[in-house]
Amino acid sequence: MAHSELPEDRHVEAHQPGTEESDTLSPVVREWLESLGLFEDKAPPTIRQYSQAIRRVMYVAEVDPKSFGPASLNQAELTDLVREMRRQDGAKGGFSKSTLEQTLAALKSFYAFCKDQGLATDIPDIDRIRKLARVQFGEQQDPEFYSPSEISRLFAEAASEAGKQHRVRWASRDLAMCGFLAVLGLRSQELLDAQMSWIRDESDVSDKSDIPARYMFDVVGKRSQIRRLPLSDELFDANERWQVERIERFGPTRSTDSLFVTNSGNTFSYQQLLYWLRLLNDHAGLRRRTPHSLRHTAGVQLAAERVPLNVVQALLGHATITTTGIYMEIAGGDLVGTLGLSRSNSLLGEALEAGR
Repeated sequence: MAHSELPEDRHVEAHQPGTEESDTLSPVVREWLESLGLFEDKAPPTIRQYSQAIRRVMYVAEVDPKSFGPASLNQAELTDLVREMRRQDGAKGGFSKSTLEQTLAALKSFYAFCKDQGLATDIPDIDRIRKLARVQFGEQQDPEFYSPSEISRLFAEAASEAGKQHRVRWASRDLAMCGFLAVLGLRSQELLDAQMSWIRDESDVSDKSDIPARYMFDVVGKRSQIRRLPLSDELFDANERWQVERIERFGPTRSTDSLFVTNSGNTFSYQQLLYWLRLLNDHAGLRRRTPHSLRHTAGVQLAAERVPLNVVQALLGHATITTTGIYMEIAGGDLVGTLGLSRSNSLLGEALEAGR
């Protein structure tokens, strides 16, 4: 069954805020998550990602989170599960390589914990599963991204009237979310964590020499590093349109409220975000991609426009410039003629105008 045909309460509304709380997980999973900071020295963002990864496994395997344990899936079942996650045409497939890597890392940690605690003697061999499922680490692969024509179609679909009567979609919000991902190159977790207070009006600042735009967006990224990003007029307008409609439905917002919420007014979970984008891709007639593909889109298009490498690195928050260089390699090849000088930001503006 295709994602667009999934009952909402099975895939989206079942993952409301609060499901990330520990009381929805089995005792062994809770103990494992609590141990990550103590025994593996994992930072809070990594622990959160591991929690999302193990939930991802439960969802694909259709295992009740409250009963998940080391015996829930055997070696063969896990191998089939990872293969299903790799499939682009599967109802529960289409996960990116980085997401699969994160999922396998979380599983390896979980099963090692179970063995150390004497909860299991025979545990799945994750390295063997990785090899059989052909998820090879360390191989350089070009990042997946949207072409300008695809971004234009995605923006148009996000802003279309078709989404206004849908239980998952919301036109003004969907266009703003697509814009923040494709123009600013936000990570999925950064979008999920974004609060109203992250957008600041700099018009009253006395010394404007150091302010590149009236509105700035303070992104709290990996290792709690803050990136101060200028908001374009198009991004600001898209967000303003969404916030007006949001207030009409849910009332005034607070500075600590999430910048984007679901149709029921709750914070998005990762699974909800994943399903939301897959739904947009399906409705736009595009191949399914993960939200991270929109981040790659920002990097590739900036590289194609000859934006300096260090500027792209600062925008995307890469720890090393080597990672950013991948986009330059792509933009420096045959794809430059395809990408031209088209920009996600200008396409966002066109989608906004079409929706007025």
